[in-house]
Amino acid sequence: MLSSRTNPRIIAVAGLLFGGLVAGAGALAHGVTINGAAWAWSATAAVGDAIGVVFLYRGLSSGRMSVVAPLSGIGAAALPVVAGFIDGERPGLWAVVGLVAAVPAILLVAHVRDANGPSGWLDGVIAGVGFGLGFLAIARLPHAAGLGGLSMTQLGAAALVAVTLIGADRSRLRLLRRELSGAAITGLLGGAAFYLFQQSSHRGYLSEAAVLSALYPAVTVLLALIVLRERVSSIQVAGFVLCAASIGLIVSG
Repeated sequence: MLSSRTNPRIIAVAGLLFGGLVAGAGALAHGVTINGAAWAWSATAAVGDAIGVVFLYRGLSSGRMSVVAPLSGIGAAALPVVAGFIDGERPGLWAVVGLVAAVPAILLVAHVRDANGPSGWLDGVIAGVGFGLGFLAIARLPHAAGLGGLSMTQLGAAALVAVTLIGADRSRLRLLRRELSGAAITGLLGGAAFYLFQQSSHRGYLSEAAVLSALYPAVTVLLALIVLRERVSSIQVAGFVLCAASIGLIVSG
């Protein structure tokens, strides 16, 4: 909603910057060990996070939340699941069925376009790829890096997004105090989510952590229906149900 009032990228920069500074403060307080591997994976995660945040915010601001959010969630889960399989994780039969079911689920969700404007499906897909890359890289961060690795990821992503603002319309880059505080909250919540995902992936399967994290669109869609009164077609409902079923099958498998 903040992104619909100003340039989505300035919201992204403010949020990522705030989240990175908070994580950095926590890292200094607890002490961290940063090595070459941590720098490399943090840089990779920063690229993925920047892509995910920019396209997610752009899609949410110009398209429909009930389309953009589910697509980004499925994409965010797909890459880590594949990487986990390559690393030796072997999902069961139902998990494989869930992965296959995710493909038509994406098509059903993206099929219906809003007659009054774009649905934002492409932004959702690209955001999902970005978040999937970010999830994969964060899971590879050494455990000792902790909040330090997360801080580098958030601040690096903020810098990358800021570069894209060069030459942008300055009138669209202004943030009122209430918008700045809102952006700070999104950054804090996003940073906390990435940190919890990192802890989860270190304690269990990467594929399970990624898919469970991908459940977040359900909250976004629910709020879009309640707060923004977005309408959902029967075809989209089928897509949402299939999305939920695919995630459930992957987890149960």
